[in-house]
Amino acid sequence: MDKFSSKGTQQKRNNEILNRESYLRCLNNEQIICQNKGFMFKDKTMKTYEQDKIGLTPIYVKGVVMEDGIHIHPLNI
Repeated sequence: MDKFSSKGTQQKRNNEILNRESYLRCLNNEQIICQNKGFMFKDKTMKTYEQDKIGLTPIYVKGVVMEDGIHIHPLNI
């Protein structure tokens, strides 16, 4: 099993989307869209919601991505 983080997305609901193949597609400048569903209490009633989220993005702000598109090195700050 691969370890990954998908902040803001429901991992159990999107486990068929969040996999190694979609991660490799993401590295080729493609965003992977996930969907969150649930219940919320609003205006004294219980409502359901569906929300599209960007599950994977090719942008990485914590380092410089090297030419191979996979490896990184730290920022020079």
